[in-house]
Amino acid sequence: MKALGRILAGVLGFTAIILYIVGATAQEVSLLSLAAICAWAMAMFAAFSGKDRNVPYIFFLLTFFIFLLSRPVVVYIRGGEIYSPFSKEAMTMVYGCLIVSLFALTLGSATAKYRVRIREGRLSLGTRETVRTPKRTSRISISLVQQLSAIFTVVSGFATLLVVFERIVFWQGAGNIGDLRTSFSTSLPGIVLRLSYVYVLLLCIYLATLPEKRKCLPILLQYFAIGALRMLYGARSDFVISLMFLFVYFLIRDRLNEERGIEEPKWLGKRLVILALISVPLVVVLMVFVGSYRSHKEFQFVSFLSTLGDFLEAQGASFNVIGYTNIYRDQFPQPKGLYLFDRTYEFLTANSISSLFTGRHAYAVNTVERAEYGTSLGMTLYYRINPASYLAGYGCGSSYVAEAWLGYGYLGLFLINVFLARIMARLNEFRFDR
Repeated sequence: MKALGRILAGVLGFTAIILYIVGATAQEVSLLSLAAICAWAMAMFAAFSGKDRNVPYIFFLLTFFIFLLSRPVVVYIRGGEIYSPFSKEAMTMVYGCLIVSLFALTLGSATAKYRVRIREGRLSLGTRETVRTPKRTSRISISLVQQLSAIFTVVSGFATLLVVFERIVFWQGAGNIGDLRTSFSTSLPGIVLRLSYVYVLLLCIYLATLPEKRKCLPILLQYFAIGALRMLYGARSDFVISLMFLFVYFLIRDRLNEERGIEEPKWLGKRLVILALISVPLVVVLMVFVGSYRSHKEFQFVSFLSTLGDFLEAQGASFNVIGYTNIYRDQFPQPKGLYLFDRTYEFLTANSISSLFTGRHAYAVNTVERAEYGTSLGMTLYYRINPASYLAGYGCGSSYVAEAWLGYGYLGLFLINVFLARIMARLNEFRFDR
């Protein structure tokens, strides 16, 4: 079956290239769209045909479809129309970015087992089994790290809950997602805010120590509750991310336990799998309801398929971000390579210490200063598209594909996706003895 999957992946990849060349030459958007779908199918077949099933990578491909390809597919299925909100030249660029990304991801995943090293001025190529690096023994007790990270995770989790509850109270009074972004001002102590900033980091450190299931569940329930409560002020993406994070972590833990022969209750048992399958349609309906709720629109449930279409079409806004990035590519005021590293760059250059030397500041969201002097592609882009709506607290989001293309072109986009796929492959090969 894996051999057949690899053959199908090759056929779909070749088909995607031919369709894109013909579509780009003839400026036919329908062929470009079909080429992108074939490229995505190629990536999925290749992922399932690998030696080891790379769970993080497969989930990444699923989110790639939801955020970047679902809108054109849903629009065509619903009305038989080709989704083409931009000029044909811009649509060729958008689909070109998507196809380049998918081919790069496939290549990066397929070649992740190979490592290139330089020895005595010569390049050497080998697999991870033949090219080894000396193992270093850590002096830090994993047990101590686990205990300390558990304590700090719980404490920072309660700090995050306080932040969430404060936002919920404000939302109930304002009732507008824009006001939450432009008018909200916290009254919580600075230590509470700082603890909430590092909550996810501390949680990941704790989970990386591979705690036992019975010890881990209360902390994971706290994480799930935070994501669920955030929906009360319209932040539905946080809830979806928390569900996907937990599902992937459970799958990884079961695989690691099986490989190492650890006798521990299944993290993702049959009951939980059944519950997850039953919950999928409920979560989709809930996401559409929350979207209507935060936009003050009436929610009407016609059928699950109709609601699913609404959900996918709404999530596919990142497709448009790529197109608008192409249109406004000459109107980004900061060095274009910085937009891919927005959060990291801001943290390194605009914190309380580094700002003394760099002169940079952390600007509030949805302000003119953030759009002109910040490095958030979504903020700068939406300020160009619709200044009034931007200043009222709304936005268009961003996309790593658009950020990579804007800063580094097609070659940079290709290399970044190869790097991402290799990182996810390394995560899938994680080995650790508790």
